[in-house]
Amino acid sequence: FIFLFLFLVSFLLQMYNSFLPGYFIVFFCLIYSGWIYIVDKKRLELLLKKETLVGIIITVLLILPIVIPYLNVAEDFGAKRDIRDSIHFALQPEDYFYPGEHTRLEGVLKTLSIQMNYPKEASLKPGFLGLLFSILVVVASTSYFRSRKRLKNVATPFIFTALVGLILSLGPFLHFGRATIHHPFPIPLPYALLYYIAPGFQGFRNSARWEMLFVICMSVVICLYLTQALKKIKGLKLFAVYAICFLLIIWE
Repeated sequence: FIFLFLFLVSFLLQMYNSFLPGYFIVFFCLIYSGWIYIVDKKRLELLLKKETLVGIIITVLLILPIVIPYLNVAEDFGAKRDIRDSIHFALQPEDYFYPGEHTRLEGVLKTLSIQMNYPKEASLKPGFLGLLFSILVVVASTSYFRSRKRLKNVATPFIFTALVGLILSLGPFLHFGRATIHHPFPIPLPYALLYYIAPGFQGFRNSARWEMLFVICMSVVICLYLTQALKKIKGLKLFAVYAICFLLIIWE
């Protein structure tokens, strides 16, 4: 119960700080609950205990004071984003390699992008998540397929939700080469369906923000990988490895 309590407190503080990441966490919880229902119904029974439900209800009640005004304003002003905005602001696969101004590798990566000969009117959107984080994503994802069953059971819902976030960041229709694919036909993505049936999707202007869900979930997968890979390293050596990773990310 202590882990659930800490999660609910963290979730509550996140909602008070910023509504959007809180929405992503709720989205993950729905996927995770579905995963538990399919794989381990006994664990789902633990979530339905009296003390657990009381904690969840209290958290919901504490969130309502900020959620209700948010919904009222959305209703009063008809805050519904045109699906064309979601298409325009979506990421494209090549955007994952295009840097913003927040990385020291901006110059090198932009040089590589220029060499790809995009049209002059191309609208490039930064989707690059950092060199070290990207390397850790690749390594952790690769090791996932070689990991033991127990670790896989823990990591699978995070891997799956990360992929969902990545796909949703591409928006309602697939773009490639700085243009929406039209020939031989447009390629619709899951976002196009969720826009019409899932609460909250019509409020998104920038569908690229779903990349944040990928970051949240892959961070957990990376932590699981590092814990497993570095379990033989102890004391100051272990501290040094984590410190180097931390400082490299700050430097970049």
